[in-house]
Amino acid sequence: MSEPVSPRLKPYRVDLVDGERYSWCACGLSKAQPFCDGSHRDSFFKPLQFHASTTGPAVLCGCKQSNTAPHCDGSHNNLSEAYEEDERSVAELLSLTSESLFNEQGRAQLDGGCYVQRPEGLQWHLMGGLEVAPVITSVDGAIHLSQYAARLTSKQTEHLSCGMGAMVMYVDKGTVTLHLEGAELPLTERTGVYIKPGESFSLEGSGEEAAHCLFCICPGSFSLQTAEVSNSGGVDELSKRVVAYNPVLVEAMADRFYQVLVGEAVGSNDISQFIGQIPQSKAVPHRHLYEETILILSGQGMLWTENYRAAVAPGDFVFLPAQQEHSLQCHSEAGMELVGHFYPAGSPTINY
Repeated sequence: MSEPVSPRLKPYRVDLVDGERYSWCACGLSKAQPFCDGSHRDSFFKPLQFHASTTGPAVLCGCKQSNTAPHCDGSHNNLSEAYEEDERSVAELLSLTSESLFNEQGRAQLDGGCYVQRPEGLQWHLMGGLEVAPVITSVDGAIHLSQYAARLTSKQTEHLSCGMGAMVMYVDKGTVTLHLEGAELPLTERTGVYIKPGESFSLEGSGEEAAHCLFCICPGSFSLQTAEVSNSGGVDELSKRVVAYNPVLVEAMADRFYQVLVGEAVGSNDISQFIGQIPQSKAVPHRHLYEETILILSGQGMLWTENYRAAVAPGDFVFLPAQQEHSLQCHSEAGMELVGHFYPAGSPTINY
């Protein structure tokens, strides 16, 4: 036996206790997956012993191919040509779920606090040269993230901040110049930028069309507000915190693709931001440990949870609480594109 056995592709969701010692099965033969039961004795494999660093849920590798063992790194997604699809028929799926209708505020509520929000239902208010609308806040059940949609209403905004919260900005439409810590950073469509806690910024419109942006803030107890010019240390490689979508840099996840714009690589240890591409398909229901927000950029589809379903279209927002079962289906032949933000920061490929 020169290669480990993969007892299953998807990882195992387990509860760990801070400081406790565990033995992760490396051979794949254990009947007590993902932990060792001694089945490796007739092979040269040895279990990987580790101490938990926190108390709570963790996702441990089941395919035995992870480069971050014992933890899953998403490698299982590329062990087959196609992302795992739901094998149930449309008739069965419809019989198991009820359609969630959109209320007067443009919101369709699904299981576990998950919802779809249509853009026409957002409530806008003026703030320092912006029109701002809350999309997801603690009022909506979010624990770690808050998200605001914004439209420039003036050539130059006032200085803005989210206090000591970390923020990730995304330019959805138009172009703007970001004034941050003495630097002028041009931002185009499909560009993300990380703004550190304590920093303030202003936006300058640079096109005839009003720019549309998203602000995702962590922790969710902080909100966008007008502010004084910050003095948090001046320019420190600010350009590296600006990342634009580049089709050449997308990574494969079976027949799906994604690019992380903002994440741990640029210093954002709390929030990750990515653009994803989904082919015409319905993924098997799955869960993430992270809390997530999604904006549909293109394509029509359906969001499914255990008991409900709701249609999604370009411009719609989705809120997914941590560990909520879901499946985002794409109906469009050309596929679906989306931008997602999630806490804690990491890889969008990790699911169970």
